[in-house]
Amino acid sequence: MSLARQRMYKWIKSREGRELAEGGRGPRYLGPFEDQPFPQNPLFRSQPVLDEQTKELIWEKVMKRGEALKAVSAEMMVDVRRIAAVVRLKQLEKQWVQD
Repeated sequence: MSLARQRMYKWIKSREGRELAEGGRGPRYLGPFEDQPFPQNPLFRSQPVLDEQTKELIWEKVMKRGEALKAVSAEMMVDVRRIAAVVRLKQLEKQWVQD
């Protein structure tokens, strides 16, 4: 067995390896911070995943109530581009269900 493979198995059996395997709530990144998925790129910070209920609320506010994207973005503290993407994807999802 190679040295790299030995180190990998040692890490898998360590506390960090067991925690990663067990899972838990939300994504588990290897970096030192919970919002840094790429350890070699400390400048990139990921946004938390929106749950289905939040996505549905965003779609309802924009499509049914006619609220502006910027207003929904400010109210929910989510970037405008992300609001627009959620609305587009939910609209596509609803079209697929109809067809």
